Amino acid sequence: MNAAQIQASCGANNGNKTPTPAQIQNQIQLQAQALVHAHTQAQFAANIYKGDTTAVAPAAPAPAARPPPPTVPTSTGPPGLLLPSITPAQLTQQNTLTQKQTAKQAELSCQHSTQLFALRARFQQDNLACTPTMDTRTKQSNQLSEMTNRHEQ
Repeated sequence: MNAAQIQASCGANNGNKTPTPAQIQNQIQLQAQALVHAHTQAQFAANIYKGDTTAVAPAAPAPAARPPPPTVPTSTGPPGLLLPSITPAQLTQQNTLTQKQTAKQAELSCQHSTQLFALRARFQQDNLACTPTMDTRTKQSNQLSEMTNRHEQ
C-alpha cells in the first residue's frame, strides 16, 4: 500500500471522525519518512550529500513484527501534528510583525521612487542648462545605476 492509500484509509474512508492511536502513529511515521526523503533529495540536488559514514550491510529480510515506533512529543494541536500549535498571542504577534514589515517595504519603495524621480529631475535641469558632454551622461548613468542597485539590496 502506498502513502496515499494509507492516508486515505486513515482518514475519511474508514468512516471514523477521530483517528485511532495506531493511525496517528502510522501518519507520524509516514511524515517523518517523507521529511527524511525530502531532506536527502535536497542534499543530493545541492551536491552536499555525504551519505552514511558506517559500512552498509547487505539488506536483511524484513522482520515479521515491527518494533514500536519512537515516542513523539505531544502537541497542543489536533492529533497527528508534529509541531505544537501556535497560541493566539503568538499569532497576533506574527500578524503584527507581518503588517509592520509590509508597511516598511511600501515606505522604502516610495522613498526609492521619490529619490529616483528627484535624481532624474536634477539631471534634466542640468542637461537643459547646458549641453551635457559624454562624460556627464556617463556619470549620470552611473549614479542612477548605483542608486538602483543600492535600493535592490
